[in-house]
Amino acid sequence: MNEMEFNLLAVLSVRPGEIFSADELIEKVFAEKAQKSKVRLARMIGKIRSKLAASSENHVIQTIQHKGYRLKQEDGRDG
Repeated sequence: MNEMEFNLLAVLSVRPGEIFSADELIEKVFAEKAQKSKVRLARMIGKIRSKLAASSENHVIQTIQHKGYRLKQEDGRDG
């Protein structure tokens, strides 16, 4: 996992179950303005999901349509 992927996962893990908008995650993770895009964020989340897929049967990072992303809580509860 590269540094930016780790930082994204760290942001989500601070408050598992809480929904973070794409814009909020972009501001927290991407330092350079040229890197800031929702497409790049979605690709990064896809890469993290792929890397974690071997150890998890469900997506650890959940997409909440029209709202953003959240880290699945350990007990499996939503929210």
